[in-house]
Amino acid sequence: MPRSEAEGREEMHHVTHTALSLVVLLLGPGLEDERDGERLRSRRESLPVDSLRYVNDFLWRGYSFQSTPASSTVGEANNFYCTQMVKLICTLRDHKDDVNCCAFSSSYLATCSLDKTVRLYSLSNFNELPYSPLRGHTYAVHCCCFSSLGHILASCSTDGTTILWNTENGLKLAVLEHPCRSPIRICRFSPDSTYMVSGAADGSVNLWNVQSLKVCQSGSVKDGSLVACAFAPNGSFFVTGSSCGDLTVWDDKMRCLYNEKVHDLGVTCCDFSLQPLS
Repeated sequence: MPRSEAEGREEMHHVTHTALSLVVLLLGPGLEDERDGERLRSRRESLPVDSLRYVNDFLWRGYSFQSTPASSTVGEANNFYCTQMVKLICTLRDHKDDVNCCAFSSSYLATCSLDKTVRLYSLSNFNELPYSPLRGHTYAVHCCCFSSLGHILASCSTDGTTILWNTENGLKLAVLEHPCRSPIRICRFSPDSTYMVSGAADGSVNLWNVQSLKVCQSGSVKDGSLVACAFAPNGSFFVTGSSCGDLTVWDDKMRCLYNEKVHDLGVTCCDFSLQPLS
């Protein structure tokens, strides 16, 4: 049923009234044809906020959001939405190869790359920290994430290790080796940072006790690499996604609560809403 202009305006205002931050990772080895590059650049400049996506480049770019005027009509709001709400605030060009992941804490931005490094930046001015880049992996770094308080940064790599870093000085706190040295594709802290999950290319998933640095539980999926993971907000269970398209829900004892093939071409990301859906 067609919506009235008032309903559309109310929905637009509801979606855009809060100031937000958006990170856009621009990845890849570059464009083979200059016309493709011009076409992508033109498309990127005209994209509305909810359509921003990955584009080929060795860059990390940060964008900021602004709210629309409360008195906008639907047409005015749409125009403002597309042309005024996104402002480029920073472009970081430090990585030498594809950027695979980025993560925020309250003070820092972390990025990791195929160039085997993790880089840390201050959120106050986006300057790279004196002890960055963090070097310790011998192959590509696939994922990075902060503990809940931001004191620890985890990074995982094709080299089969997950490294825990002290974010205050860049020193290694621990190197956690996968039992079979399978490439680690994903790592995630539990909401209280008591545990950390690491998922590997062989389909295995390990639940680490962050204090003891020991594997306390382990499991595996039947097919594919583990490439996505997210904890429920209360930390009582988590979900993993595989390259074969399976989603698996685990409890904190690594018991499989649910498993289903949900995508034909594999899962690339998954997350939980902070509030239950009615």
